[in-house]
Amino acid sequence: MVSLREEETGEEELVKSWFAMERMRPINDYLMSLGLTEIVFPSIEKIPDSRSYLVVYSPLFRETTMMWFVWRTVLVAALVTALFLAKKFVF
Repeated sequence: MVSLREEETGEEELVKSWFAMERMRPINDYLMSLGLTEIVFPSIEKIPDSRSYLVVYSPLFRETTMMWFVWRTVLVAALVTALFLAKKFVF
């Protein structure tokens, strides 16, 4: 959540959004240092009756296809099966 100072609230909505984005700069710089800026997208929403904005960072998928979903499901199923078999026969 990003809160604006009282002196920043008298501006237009576009300027308020810019101030909110400026407050997000340290987080964005950190994500850039990790190399995640291309796959993480911020969503900014004004919280009604307040000086605050809700900021949610979500993954940005370049391609979400049925094959992508099936491949990830197979990988998770293989991992779960391997863990189950390891627990049953090794321990």
